[in-house]
Amino acid sequence: MANEENLIPGNKRSKSELREITRKGGIASGKARRRKKELKTIIEQALNSVIPNEKAQKKLESLGFDPTFQSAIALKVVEQAMNGNLRAVELISNISFAGKDSLDRKEQRQRIKAAELTTDEQRTRIELLKVKLDAEKGAKPDTSLMKALLDAVEGGD
Repeated sequence: MANEENLIPGNKRSKSELREITRKGGIASGKARRRKKELKTIIEQALNSVIPNEKAQKKLESLGFDPTFQSAIALKVVEQAMNGNLRAVELISNISFAGKDSLDRKEQRQRIKAAELTTDEQRTRIELLKVKLDAEKGAKPDTSLMKALLDAVEGGD
């Protein structure tokens, strides 16, 4: 049984011991991930399978739904929510709005990134135009600015 006395910190173990421990952890993680994926597949197949009860099939079809377990469960949860079951209401809320939040955040991050890129490109173009105008006027160009601009355009720091 592990306790404080027989635990050895990672910084006091040899590299080979650490490598072996992390290898075992990686193998266990892979097994757990494969089991979880398999369970998810089984559940998806079960939910998408047709209900064997003909009465339930006809009821779902009359409401315009596929006669699957997934449709039946969804309707039952809605029914429970309508009867005042707060957990059913919470479940519906989580399912309905959870994906939208993460997708909205992803979309917003992409928009911000695109706006930043556009702004940086515009600044670079403005600076290049300034240098070009100064050159046409015969003014002595600032070489440090030109070097920085060239670095920026070429992808340097």
